[in-house]
Amino acid sequence: MDHELVSRAVVLSPSIVPCDPGWDGCLSFEVLLVGEAAIARRRDILSSLAEAGSFRGFGVEGVPFELVDLMPPNKGKLAASCLPAFPVASEGVVERLTVRLNSPLFLGRLNRPKRSGLLPVRFIDLFQAAVRSLQALFAWHAQPLDADFEALAFAAEQVKCEREAFTEFRQGGVAHRIHDAYELRGVLGAGVYRDVPWSLIPWMHWGGRFHVGQHRVCGAGGWSLELGYDSWATATPL
Repeated sequence: MDHELVSRAVVLSPSIVPCDPGWDGCLSFEVLLVGEAAIARRRDILSSLAEAGSFRGFGVEGVPFELVDLMPPNKGKLAASCLPAFPVASEGVVERLTVRLNSPLFLGRLNRPKRSGLLPVRFIDLFQAAVRSLQALFAWHAQPLDADFEALAFAAEQVKCEREAFTEFRQGGVAHRIHDAYELRGVLGAGVYRDVPWSLIPWMHWGGRFHVGQHRVCGAGGWSLELGYDSWATATPL
C-alpha cells in the first residue's frame, strides 16, 4: 500500500491558534488513536506531549505549555456499514453543507494530479480525499471497504460550490533527515456546497474526523460539517 495513503495510528489535532488579542492562552486539542496498539499507548503519548511542552514548546518560538483539563478517553468503533456503499437518490439531499477546515489542508498532487493551483476547492476534491483516508484506515486496521466508489465519486462530482472562503496557506519546513528546507502549501477556510446527497455525508463526516491529505499525523486535513440553508449565519453542527 502507498505510504501516503496509510492512516497514521496517532493524530494530534489542535484547534487553530486564535488571532484575537484577548485570547486567554487556552488551546483545545484532540488526540485520535486508531487501533488497539495505539490506544494502549495513550498514557505514553500524553506524557510525551507534556514533556514536549516543558522542553520544546509550541511553534517556532518554542512557547512553553502544559496539559490541563484532560477529558477521560472515549472509545468507539466505526463499522463499515456506517459508510453507504452507493448513492441512494431516495434519501434526498442536503440543501446547504458548510465544510469548515479546522487545520490546514494539504491535498497535494495525489488528489489533484491535473491542476497546478490550490484553488478553488471542489467538493469532489474533499470527498475523494475522505475516501482515500477511510479506505486506507479500514484496509490497515480492519477489512477493505466494499463500495461502489465510481458511483459515489460521480455523485460527488455533481455537487457545486455556492460560496467559498478558502485561502492559501504557506509554511516553511525542514526535512531533518536530509537537512533540506521546503515550503508547505495548503489551504485554510470554509466552503458552502449545495444539494449534497445524504449518502455522501457519512463519508465526509468521518473523513473530517480522521483527517485527510498529507501531514495528518500533525493534525492537518481535519474539518467539521455544518448544516443549514445559510450555514454562514445560522449553522447546525453535524
